[in-house]
Amino acid sequence: MRESRSSGSVRFRSLKRGIAAALAARYLLLPEYRQSIATAAPYLVLLACPLMMLLMMGGGHGGTKDDEK
Repeated sequence: MRESRSSGSVRFRSLKRGIAAALAARYLLLPEYRQSIATAAPYLVLLACPLMMLLMMGGGHGGTKDDEK
């Protein structure tokens, strides 16, 4: 059980870093889109919350086969 949580945590961290890197790259490399990115950023954070919850909960699979016994 401990192993699955740590792998989900690693995926979550890498996803967060990837999204942040992509937004930072777009902001710096495409100056004509800076206003759009700045406007959309709060909404992107709100939309990321359910995605982060799914990743942290393991995709909503519920219990394992061991729990059914």
